Amino acid sequence: NCSDVYFSVDGNNIRFGLLALKNIGKQFAVQIINERRSRRYTSFDDFVTRMSGRDLNKRQVENLVKAGVFDSLGIARRRIMAVYEKIVDGVNQQGRSNLEGQLDMFSSVPEVASSFKYEYPDVPEYSPRELLNFEKEVSGMYFSGHILDGYSKHIEDISPLKIMRLGGDENEEPLKDGERVTICGIISGVTTKNTKNGDRMAFIILEDGTGEIECVIFPKVYEKISYFLRMDNCVSLNGNLQFRDDEAKILASGMIELVENSNYTSKPKNVTASPQPQRAEIAVKAQQRVKKLFLRLSDLECEQTKKAKNLVDIFEGSTAVVLYNSQTKEYVNYENRTEVSDFLIKELKSVLGDENVVYG
Repeated sequence: NCSDVYFSVDGNNIRFGLLALKNIGKQFAVQIINERRSRRYTSFDDFVTRMSGRDLNKRQVENLVKAGVFDSLGIARRRIMAVYEKIVDGVNQQGRSNLEGQLDMFSSVPEVASSFKYEYPDVPEYSPRELLNFEKEVSGMYFSGHILDGYSKHIEDISPLKIMRLGGDENEEPLKDGERVTICGIISGVTTKNTKNGDRMAFIILEDGTGEIECVIFPKVYEKISYFLRMDNCVSLNGNLQFRDDEAKILASGMIELVENSNYTSKPKNVTASPQPQRAEIAVKAQQRVKKLFLRLSDLECEQTKKAKNLVDIFEGSTAVVLYNSQTKEYVNYENRTEVSDFLIKELKSVLGDENVVYG
């Protein structure tokens, strides 16, 4: 009801143009705007009815729904997606019936919009991530938010730099070549290649809504984090900045997968408002030091052990890891510490078995 064919200015905002949506042609966009000059569209079936007989097709309708253009009409996108094909077919069939003279030519012909109604199914709306992915699919952008909004609790605890900050900000001290940084983002591009030695490495693009940056993952790091290198995966990456020809890149040294808000438990915050803040802070740290992650292994060189070690190495943290060698019946302190999470425990149990992973 508001967009023009092309991008337009709406107050202090930019209104997205209909023509910029996937599979929406110029003639169809013009027809939408011309039709609404008489009155605004009041419902989804009102739109389909009034556009029937023009350049309307199901693929165009589907992309309009995915973009969210009908959201303001009060029907959830998932409810429309469940029945839009039937509505389009029903309106088209009724239009053909009228043209074929099945109605009495002397009777008053009611408007199709008032005679054709369809009951929308009572189904829950898509998840925020699904809605955003639909928007990106048909427009190349997110309209109703950003994928990372669903990971805000974890991101808040990590306190990463915004990607736009890496390119330079005149209001802040410039970052230096080689400086260690941590960012959070969604993987929007993955390219892998073999080195001269035949080892695997990768180049990925991370974006966080403020910008995007290329990250280089050399073989040793790739071995540890290749599991996370999937399109649309939300991750936190740390590494060293590299500036070449005024372009910033990150040479990655580690990566973890972000945990969604619904599954994330925030780290305990340092107590600063207490009358004895130092003691409170020491108590929290002491409690963290007591807990250890115990892994029972058939031996220290088997394939399951290698996979478990890789998982532990990916999640750098403060928790000590103790390996139990079932062959020698000896406990061995693992050289690296880890960040324990529900995700890590679940993955370790899938590799070693539930009874072989204990945290406490």
